[in-house]
Amino acid sequence: MNLLFVCTGNTCRSPMAETLARREFEQRGLNWRAESAGLMAEAGAPASRHAADEMARRGLSLDAHRAREVTAEAVARAGRVLAMTDTHRDLLRAAYPDARDKILTLGECADTGETVPDPYGGCAAAYRRCADRLEALVRAAVEAMAEKENI
Repeated sequence: MNLLFVCTGNTCRSPMAETLARREFEQRGLNWRAESAGLMAEAGAPASRHAADEMARRGLSLDAHRAREVTAEAVARAGRVLAMTDTHRDLLRAAYPDARDKILTLGECADTGETVPDPYGGCAAAYRRCADRLEALVRAAVEAMAEKENI
């Protein structure tokens, strides 16, 4: 399974989700892949400082992350495209109608219906809250997908 996490700029939420998912895959022994991209990413931009700091606090690194825009190839490669908000999901479905069925919000995939608010420009505590939410949603989504695939 290849998951593509999508947010706006690919500097906060989606790279944190990608990194948390990779850890979840490793802990579960899943041979899955995670990628991330943004709908309006500035290609090559690093992860935001607070996002990198929050992942480091959790023993993970965003040092090598560089923002990239969503592409048709990345959507085609993905088994699931997991957006942070309903708006992201709807824009992705409009742009990639053939992939509509595999484009969900992370909260839909985790069966909570939650969206993940953007911490961009906020304080470290806002990023911590966002990372906490992402960690729970990623765990629930991976668990749901693994159960569905009988893994």
